[in-house]
Amino acid sequence: MAFKVRLLRKLEQMDPASREAFLALLEVLEEQFQRLEEQVTKAEFNELKEAVVQLVETQKQTQAEVRALAEAQRRSEGRLERLEATVADLTEAQKRTEATVAGLAEVQKQTQAEVRALAEAQRRSEGRLERLEATVADLTEAQKRTEEELRQLVEEHRLTRERVEGVSNAVGYTLEDRAMRALPALLG
Repeated sequence: MAFKVRLLRKLEQMDPASREAFLALLEVLEEQFQRLEEQVTKAEFNELKEAVVQLVETQKQTQAEVRALAEAQRRSEGRLERLEATVADLTEAQKRTEATVAGLAEVQKQTQAEVRALAEAQRRSEGRLERLEATVADLTEAQKRTEEELRQLVEEHRLTRERVEGVSNAVGYTLEDRAMRALPALLG
């Protein structure tokens, strides 16, 4: 308040032309401050930072889930390899069984039942693998969307910074120009 009173007293002492120039300068400053108030606030920027942090955390969780799915896929492949080994063993047993004429019919029935069970297990494994592949595809798509959104946020942040710097430069240049014009009259 004391600053405003002193300023008013100084203005009253100035000649009318200088006073008008000084008042015009104050009006420009007021307009510039109003424009600055319309820019992104620190709170809004902090909200944006928080959103980016949450996106990064979601990204980490997604990556952990993908790693877990990849591990599950490796385990499934191991099980499939064991199943293939079992089928190979059964095939070898079948060959040995063919050499044994006495128990051929009974062993053949057992082998066929085991092969059917293995085929059913194989079908179930394939179903599980298809579901896992679909989940990995979904996660990959979600990852792409997350990366695109993060890229957009970074670009928007860059543009906001450029705008704030532009406004700051414009205010500075305008003030310097007006001050340089008014200083000779004020000092003279």
